[in-house]
Amino acid sequence: MHPMLNIAIRAARSAGDILIRSLDNVGKLRIDQKSKNDYASEVDRLAEQ
Repeated sequence: MHPMLNIAIRAARSAGDILIRSLDNVGKLRIDQKSKNDYASEVDRLAEQ
């Protein structure tokens, strides 16, 4: 498998782990409006990192 594909898969799995761990606290998330009809939570930002 191509090395870049391995990196992408690991990054996607790490982001998925962050999202899954936050499912129990969805009601406590702070959600900001980036622009009209475009929102992001702190979990979104962590997953993107």
